[in-house]
Amino acid sequence: MRKDGVQVSGLNLPGVELSRLAIRLKQKCGSGGTLKDDVIEIQGDHRALTADELKWLGFQVKLSGG
Repeated sequence: MRKDGVQVSGLNLPGVELSRLAIRLKQKCGSGGTLKDDVIEIQGDHRALTADELKWLGFQVKLSGG
């Protein structure tokens, strides 16, 4: 079964900052999502938008998967 959505991992941020980033990405995408085990999950096909926002914030982005 295929799981639709975007997963953001590998960010070396403290919990509060990671939570704020998750909220920002969900708002930017206009989508739901969650933060669990230091992985931000965004519902829906928002790969490009999420990657662009992370790059704009200064993160190095590596896309994987389909």
